[in-house]
Amino acid sequence: MLRVLAPLDAATAEIVARILGWLGTAAQRDLATLTDSSGFGYEIAFRCTGVIPAGLLAAAILASGAPLASRLPGAALGVLFIFVVNTIRLVTLFWIGVRFPSFFGVAHAAVWQGLMVCSVVGFFSYWKRCFSAVSAKGMATQRMLVTSH
Repeated sequence: MLRVLAPLDAATAEIVARILGWLGTAAQRDLATLTDSSGFGYEIAFRCTGVIPAGLLAAAILASGAPLASRLPGAALGVLFIFVVNTIRLVTLFWIGVRFPSFFGVAHAAVWQGLMVCSVVGFFSYWKRCFSAVSAKGMATQRMLVTSH
């Protein structure tokens, strides 16, 4: 089933390769695999594209009790935010793999996994806090209008 999403893997690899090129690190791309002349390389699989954490964040925002007018832009911004963070993750992991290959495993499995979880939780918390402040202000205004009549 995930092979249906192979174009997303390849598109993600293309974006990462272009950014690496802009930053002066040449990466050769073959579909969803990026390699360096040093011999380092990795393959971007579906679970590496950011779709899963972006989907979880969007689901959490859409399932919240907020009005739809706040949930839709919140989910859209959250998905965009996670894709940007994930792209930074992939770029830095390639850079680490090329320059400090012995640290790649730790950076991939521990550091960036934790940062991705913090990004999802952090964005949701920030969105909820901002929405709650706006919502509370609106509710206070409504109460004042109701009690003044």
